[in-house]
Amino acid sequence: MALVVLLGAVALGRAWVRPGSTAPITDRDGRPVPGSVAALVKVKLGGALLAQRSVVARYGGEVHGNPRGAMLLLLRAMLRTREYGWRDRVNVFRGAFAGMRLLWPQILSIDLFAQAPELKVPVWLLLGRHDREAPSAVAERYLEALAAPRKTLVWFERSAHFPDVEEPDELHRVLIERVLGETATARPSTGSGRAGLHVSSSSARG
Repeated sequence: MALVVLLGAVALGRAWVRPGSTAPITDRDGRPVPGSVAALVKVKLGGALLAQRSVVARYGGEVHGNPRGAMLLLLRAMLRTREYGWRDRVNVFRGAFAGMRLLWPQILSIDLFAQAPELKVPVWLLLGRHDREAPSAVAERYLEALAAPRKTLVWFERSAHFPDVEEPDELHRVLIERVLGETATARPSTGSGRAGLHVSSSSARG
């Protein structure tokens, strides 16, 4: 058994704001993380948040190298899949907006650094190197601080927020050849401890 998390959403609450603070989020070297707007906690969900997301997308923080953002990519992916009917395709967007409206206050209160400092299963994070929508630099910091039997960070070097759409072949390869191959043969851990962090790029074979 292992915990596999795609993208930087693992630390989303911490990425946007620490409760009671409007200080900019920084990476592990103390430099501001582009695209993270701590003051959003004081802004009602709506135009301000959408405007911020639009700026992040324009500078490639949503889809790497694509100033138009993810909407066309997601629409294309949904139109191509045979699993979704037209009602499903409409409900994807209805669910996304409803989820943001209902869950955003709770998301902003999450701080996994304090709430989940230890996990007793191997943990994999699969992150887009250029993600500024849920800043991957924060997820990297969380994984470094986390106590777990084994921790693995895989960077998708040509992706931002959507490695599953931006680098689907590489994602499938990592999941099948590395994650499945390693976790299927792993023995359950009898303890926790603070394991070292294994870091690699999705382009690295093996």
